[in-house]
Amino acid sequence: MIEIQSLKKVFRQKRKEVLAVDEVSFEVGKGVVYGLIGANGAGKTTLVKLLSTLIIPSSGTAFINGYNIASQDSEVRESIGLAAGTERSFYYRLSGWQNLWFFGALQKINSNDLKNRIESLLKRLDIFSEKDKEFMKCSTGEKRKLDLARCLLTDPPVLLLDEPTTSIDPYSAMKIREVIGELKDKGRTILLVTHNLYEAERLCDRVGIMSEGKLVKEGSLSSLKNEVPTKKVTVRLKNFPPEEFLEKLKVFGQVNTRAERREVEILLQDAKKLSELIGLFNSGNLILESIQTRELSLEEIFIKYTQGQG
Repeated sequence: MIEIQSLKKVFRQKRKEVLAVDEVSFEVGKGVVYGLIGANGAGKTTLVKLLSTLIIPSSGTAFINGYNIASQDSEVRESIGLAAGTERSFYYRLSGWQNLWFFGALQKINSNDLKNRIESLLKRLDIFSEKDKEFMKCSTGEKRKLDLARCLLTDPPVLLLDEPTTSIDPYSAMKIREVIGELKDKGRTILLVTHNLYEAERLCDRVGIMSEGKLVKEGSLSSLKNEVPTKKVTVRLKNFPPEEFLEKLKVFGQVNTRAERREVEILLQDAKKLSELIGLFNSGNLILESIQTRELSLEEIFIKYTQGQG
């Protein structure tokens, strides 16, 4: 449903060039939620604008629902729903209902169908009671919900969602995540740009990590976790170990120490060596007060993949 081939975008600003998207390639299959994560300025939003035909690529191309973003832009726009979080694209003095009616009419949706769609979407997003409120008086959460409702008016097969839950209250974010989950169950293909790594872990089948315009890593969450140390072991000791013992621990992975708390933290390169690690502590005449192990979060994995970038 989404196929990106060496997509590149260079912006020319005065006498210099800014490389915003650098030879990005990946695919998103039907019914897949693909999470795009990265720091501010990584190129995520520019990539969404390229895919939605709002800007033209410098080189490379992409296909949405089988249509070329450069040569079949009208067909691409008919195939997508875009929630870009841009409040300026709404009419501030019109109500939420009036805004959705206007955009639906532009899409040439039959009046009876449009009325039913708007009512259904507003009720599902829990803002039907606010349908007559002027857009400029809506809360940030209400505006994000209206943005998503507009995106879904034509029931498109491909959805491009650019940070749909940023800077909103927890209830609104939960409601939007619920709707995204339902859309996935209905077989919609979704590109989800997010800074919320909990959200990515909960909703996404695959994740792409962007840094400085490049896609530095992509794959399923399980594959990303398999390529970096996946288990963090925190050992608390009665007596803090000498330096030569800490050196021995480095064969197991990265070692961090907190001497004031008498703690040693090891990021295991191989989770199967946990018993061997504990055996080394026991053989070192050290008294263990506690051992805690846990899987690394997506946030920690993201930091590891982007260290040294940017």
